[in-house]
Amino acid sequence: MYLPIIAKFVPKVNFRYGLCGSANMAIDALLYFIVFNYVLGQQDLVLPFATISSEIAAFLIVFPIPLFTGFWLAKYVSFEHNRGRTLWQSVKYLSVVVANIAIKYFGITLLVYIGVYPSMSNILITIFTVMFSYLMQRHYTFRPTPKIS
Repeated sequence: MYLPIIAKFVPKVNFRYGLCGSANMAIDALLYFIVFNYVLGQQDLVLPFATISSEIAAFLIVFPIPLFTGFWLAKYVSFEHNRGRTLWQSVKYLSVVVANIAIKYFGITLLVYIGVYPSMSNILITIFTVMFSYLMQRHYTFRPTPKIS
């Protein structure tokens, strides 16, 4: 899939990261749709101690799956050069994901507050979080380990 013509413009790691990220986003969107519409039936989730809106409940139910697949794809496909310890990398990966959730929440809230349309706010913040995530995953979570001679 990584054709020579693509290699002229996009480094292999960036291509793989984009492809894996797109696949993971598609998995997330499909699972969210299924859980929201068919598992929850667009109804709030009533628990003995709280009621969770169907939108948030679907997110909470689906979240662990793209979290796991995203980590696996990043570790073994996008950043194949890494040889770090999986447990430590998974903690770092989770911290970047949590940071992205916070950035997205506060970014959309801020942009909507200053008058940017919600859909446009989401697009702008998503572009920012994708760039932030790539840089953090490449230079923090899956930083190449130096070879010991």
